[in-house]
Amino acid sequence: MTLPKEKFIFYLLQDRIFLKEFCILSENAIDLAHDNNMRRWLSELIVSNVKVIVQQQQQLFNLLWDKAILAKHRIKEIELGTKREFIDTIRDPNDIIKYLSKIKQVFYVYRWLIISIFPKVC
Repeated sequence: MTLPKEKFIFYLLQDRIFLKEFCILSENAIDLAHDNNMRRWLSELIVSNVKVIVQQQQQLFNLLWDKAILAKHRIKEIELGTKREFIDTIRDPNDIIKYLSKIKQVFYVYRWLIISIFPKVC
């Protein structure tokens, strides 16, 4: 079951609005708090200097950043019904050898076609 594009767009906009409002609310709460402990606690909702938490958040951010596409591009893909491009980095040497072997097999099967299209390259 897929999510209709209208609902998907609605949820994207709601998430953006929520994050913006949360940041504004937390900044206002910090400014209005009279108790120093409460101020510190509120500020730690956004900022932390605990090394493990910072590393964990950085890893999560990096993962999301590496996989992210612009929302406007994703919305356009949904509206147009196009498939997303997929690029994957192969790091495992065994996988590299496996894929090279497949490429070699495809080249062998279609070599006559490839040679006729690119005669000076082959």
